[in-house]
Amino acid sequence: MDFHKLRQQLAEATNSTADHVFAVGQNVEFTGKRGQTVRGKIHKINSKTAIVKTHFVKKGRDHSNTHRVPHSVLRKV
Repeated sequence: MDFHKLRQQLAEATNSTADHVFAVGQNVEFTGKRGQTVRGKIHKINSKTAIVKTHFVKKGRDHSNTHRVPHSVLRKV
């Protein structure tokens, strides 16, 4: 059985919905502490949180940040 299918079935059995099933490399968004919508890509998945890397350009220079975000506030893009 495929790992992703197994993970989805496990999530469905424990949560009754598969909304909180995420994968590394998936594009997601969440609402930041200041109310802004932050978009990024999942870099690593922990048991309760995900590491999300964001990328933006400011004054002609590339910048990136990492955020440790609970699964419950992540939304698929």
